[in-house]
Amino acid sequence: MTGVQTCALPIYAFGLVLFHAQTCDLVPFSYDEIKYTNQVEIHEHLHCPLAILAGWSFFFLFGWYWPWIGSVWICLFVARAASAGRPLVIYFLKMTTLNLKWDFPMYADGPLKHGGCYLDSAATTFKPYPVVDAVVKFYTEQTAAVSRSAYQLAETATEMYEMARSRAGDFFNAPKDSVCFTRNATDSINMVAEGIGFEEGDEVLISSQEHHSNILPWRSRVATDVFHVSKDGTFDLDDLSRRLHSRTRLLAITGASNVTGVRQPIEAVVELAHRQGVAVLVDGAQLAGHGPVDLGQVGCDFFVASGHKMLAPSGAGILIQTPSEACRKVRPVRLGGGVVEQVSDINHMLKRGSAAFEPGTPNVEGVLGLAAAMTYLDNVGLTAIERHISGLVQYARDELQKLDFIHLPFDSGPENVGIVSFQPQGSVDVGWVAQILSDRYDVAVRHGHHCAQPLFKRANIGPTLRASFHVYNDKADVDKMVSALRDIRVLLTR
Repeated sequence: MTGVQTCALPIYAFGLVLFHAQTCDLVPFSYDEIKYTNQVEIHEHLHCPLAILAGWSFFFLFGWYWPWIGSVWICLFVARAASAGRPLVIYFLKMTTLNLKWDFPMYADGPLKHGGCYLDSAATTFKPYPVVDAVVKFYTEQTAAVSRSAYQLAETATEMYEMARSRAGDFFNAPKDSVCFTRNATDSINMVAEGIGFEEGDEVLISSQEHHSNILPWRSRVATDVFHVSKDGTFDLDDLSRRLHSRTRLLAITGASNVTGVRQPIEAVVELAHRQGVAVLVDGAQLAGHGPVDLGQVGCDFFVASGHKMLAPSGAGILIQTPSEACRKVRPVRLGGGVVEQVSDINHMLKRGSAAFEPGTPNVEGVLGLAAAMTYLDNVGLTAIERHISGLVQYARDELQKLDFIHLPFDSGPENVGIVSFQPQGSVDVGWVAQILSDRYDVAVRHGHHCAQPLFKRANIGPTLRASFHVYNDKADVDKMVSALRDIRVLLTR
């Protein structure tokens, strides 16, 4: 071994790790790619020993005889870290590990960086750096009112806002003109309820698993009926078929329960309803961002979602109205600037399409953050996310079922979007348990009826604790929650 090779040995060692990461696409060639690294799907490539061995061997053989290769490699890596605005050690760890937690400020730089455990993504999700960057960039470089002016800033903001609409259309496989930006899924449902124009004798059919946001907007305006679910948590299609009749104006259903996590057979439900001439609204709050949603395949008339549940900012929601007869009958009832072509002293002419449903200055920064979230999710891979979350919820159920003092009152169904609800066997307040898990163990779970009280009353079940997962969670989070429950077993069995 020559003196040069001996001195360069640390360079080779460091370079090998970097080359391993580069071989597996964990070290992209630009900062933009870094922020959208497809690390979940890459996880599978890392289990290929031949690929790893080939990458390491290639770098070792060439780097051993030409030390400058390792030196240049490290210089490039340091330059990338500097351009990304990250300390070298943090950047190195982020690029050479598979944990997507590093993509989220709450984990990388925030209160959970020392090992906190967040298991409440069904309520709201953390936001990755690309989403935060998109919002900050709008505030610092792009602020202007959209669709109002001809100066450059306003034209740029308008172009980006409309690009976000196209992005949403692509994400859900829906026409761009069918996408309307709202505050959240609840707001979207209320917009349909306000504008659909119910008549005497009309009825809305809902399931027994609905969130309050898909019950109250209808109940305050029209008669409602309820169909039931099967033992496995999926819709009872026979009961649904029996309750559809000539007075049913709309079928409003959840795509996945926020209590059980069971993913519903929406395509079959939509086909059944359409055969009887009934329009369908799908509450996709727990679907969007948890896996692929192809509205061209689903075929529903209305689809709603909340951005904050799919890694996007709060206050940015989606209402998609497909070009169906039912959607054409929905009238815009919230009027103001931005929704009209002409206004005179006695009448006005509304714009066509989604623009008629977006009065006033919209939440531009939230919408741009939503577009960034959809891009991030697409680049991680929606199928991979779905598989990752499904694996986590099954692992959580398996581990919880090993605890003889914990009861799982709901079935997980054939498909699950990453939610498991559970109860202590003893007569203990679940709110108190959630508080202990948070204060003593830094484990965040939800407690209560989860805005779905009718579901609990029909099942004769008391309030539950709820753990829900997203792309930044892993088995270590489940282990931490289960370990904490074991630790307080004596308190849960009183």
